[in-house]
Amino acid sequence: DRSGNKRINLKEPVRRATNSAIRFNSGKNPAIIFSSPDGTVNSISFNGTIEKLSFGKFSENHSFNFYDVNGDGSGEYIFIDEGKLYLYDKDKKEIFVKDFGATDLAGPLEFVLSDTNREIGVFDTSKNLIYLINKSGDTVNGFPLSGATMFSIIKLTDQPGLNLVVGSADGFLYNYRIIN
Repeated sequence: DRSGNKRINLKEPVRRATNSAIRFNSGKNPAIIFSSPDGTVNSISFNGTIEKLSFGKFSENHSFNFYDVNGDGSGEYIFIDEGKLYLYDKDKKEIFVKDFGATDLAGPLEFVLSDTNREIGVFDTSKNLIYLINKSGDTVNGFPLSGATMFSIIKLTDQPGLNLVVGSADGFLYNYRIIN
């Protein structure tokens, strides 16, 4: 809590994977969500109970995030592992698997561009390419783009559209204009 006192006493110990985001699920049963090194998703309720969800076996190097990709008010489970992006719905049903044909992927990043437009950001660190993936698993038109780091999509001017800002392999910042 704000005073430094323990707020939740866990019923059992849990470990977070190195590349797992820690997210708050504000649904009807609020919980903290993250993945373990084997890919098991832990949902920790504020009474200390832990619900474990398995979506299959993932390597210790997997990345995980949890957010509402399709705009239905419920979060989806997003994994990146061994060159593939996986998206599962709230019922653990696979929505898609996208194979990038690369082993050095990073992300997934969450982008809420509007009420109806939400995308998943992925970057290939070996090829210095960045991708935006829609809720169906398709690469957004105009992507991939050149870039070597995590990236942000923001409004920089009063002109229509958004800007995507990313670091490059040669030490520069790239500023791409994205027209919705």
